[in-house]
Amino acid sequence: LRLGEFEKTELDLEIESLSLPIKKLPIGFQRIYSNDYLENRGFEKSEYKKYKIGYTNLKSSLKNFIIIAVEEAGEVRAYLARNTLDKKEIDKINKKSKKLGIEKKVLRYANSSDDFGKLLLGIDEIDFFTKWVILVEGYFDKVKIDKVLKLDNSSHIKCCCTFGKNISDFQIKKLKSRGIKNIIVIQDPDAVKDTKKHADNLNAQFDKVLVGFSGEKDLGDSNNEEIEKIISNLKNPMQFKIGISELLKNG
Repeated sequence: LRLGEFEKTELDLEIESLSLPIKKLPIGFQRIYSNDYLENRGFEKSEYKKYKIGYTNLKSSLKNFIIIAVEEAGEVRAYLARNTLDKKEIDKINKKSKKLGIEKKVLRYANSSDDFGKLLLGIDEIDFFTKWVILVEGYFDKVKIDKVLKLDNSSHIKCCCTFGKNISDFQIKKLKSRGIKNIIVIQDPDAVKDTKKHADNLNAQFDKVLVGFSGEKDLGDSNNEEIEKIISNLKNPMQFKIGISELLKNG
């Protein structure tokens, strides 16, 4: 070992083996600390310090996109890119382009071409004192949960984003390598079947598993009261499956 270096523990090596390569952000990336689109979605000033957020004017495919770095061990491993144009506006542009015979569509998302099933946004926020992790589908879901539950001020419980309905074995290994033994899963309404499957899988691998249901709204679009209601009505996997079965039957 060179001077100043420390021998890596088995845990260090395991965490390292579960990491994706370091990635560069798009050419011309400029960090920002204020943005109307994000603030209209509930962003506060603290979010710009917590996440590496910006834009680029040097890559035409990312025009009008907000870029959010996905970091692990303090390094960028992937990035999210979200179009700041409204969905209705994007649909209108694409409809007009189609009439003109233009095949290229305006996209809502332009994420990096990485395996997001091997990443967890928020993994670096977990520390030695963290006992519970809340798993949600998307970035804005995580932002909302952190804000409502004030998780930035808590070490006991943290929230991670899985980038979609799936919760991979790779992501589970990452959580276990960080010493996490208790999981809360809250997914959007269109993921009910997936949530039931994941709850069973997680229940076999963690000490305690609780499941929340966001009702008719996506988590990121829910208000504070709705989030608090979800948290107050968490179920174990069996209770969740029975409750959803009854809901679907009556619906």
